[in-house]
Order: sequence, then structure tokens, then C-alpha cells
Amino acid sequence: QPTRLGPDGAPLPDAGAIAAALGACVPWARRRLIGLPETDLLRVALERLGARPETSVLLGGGPAAEAARALGLPVVVYGSEREAAAA
Repeated sequence: QPTRLGPDGAPLPDAGAIAAALGACVPWARRRLIGLPETDLLRVALERLGARPETSVLLGGGPAAEAARALGLPVVVYGSEREAAAA
């Protein structure tokens, strides 16, 4: 995402904006998305923890839930009903 809200409600740059800025500054650099909803991030985390999808669970929703489901990882959504419906 390009922005997120800070503690005072003002928008702050998020991963998308930071990645775009780095790409503009270093256009020749090879890029690879390692973030959600790509599964690589969760796969590496599971490997480093010595865990398997069938014995783990992801708490959350949105892109993280999408990636987890793609790996066969169970998902527990918490938060508002609106967030749960979006997951």
C-alpha cells in the first residue's frame, strides 16, 4: 500500500511508497516482491521457525490471509466485522 495512517491520523508512507522511491533512485537494481500477498515471506518465516503450515495458524486478515491460504495455512481473522468480511 502507498500510505498508512500514523498515530495522529496523518498519512505516512508505507511499503509501496518506499519501494517506489527506491525504484526511482536505483532504476537499474533488480527487484523482487517479497511481501504480502506473495507467499515467499510466509514460507521463509515458517522455514526459519522450523514450522509447517499444517501445524501453524495466521492471525489476521487482508493480504496476509490471502498468502496464508495459498500455502494451506489456517487463518483466524479478528477485529471488526468489516475486516472479517474483507478477509
